[in-house]
Amino acid sequence: MFTTEYVLEYLGRYTHRVAISNHRIVNLENGYVTFKWRDCTDHNKEKFMTLTVEEFIRRFLMYVHWRFSLVQYFYFRIYR
Repeated sequence: MFTTEYVLEYLGRYTHRVAISNHRIVNLENGYVTFKWRDCTDHNKEKFMTLTVEEFIRRFLMYVHWRFSLVQYFYFRIYR
């Protein structure tokens, strides 16, 4: 089973990371956000995507929820 030290080190990588860093956000105007991303299915090429602010925030919150669920999963595995 996992040791407490291992789990804390593992979770630390996820809880102290930024979901999207400022240098990846290229433009924000007129209700649209343009950002850089890497397409792993296309030889890791850097691409740009433009989304509405609402869609950008929706995707961001889905990502944050996924990270939080991961932390919850390990918390309950340790302390059950």
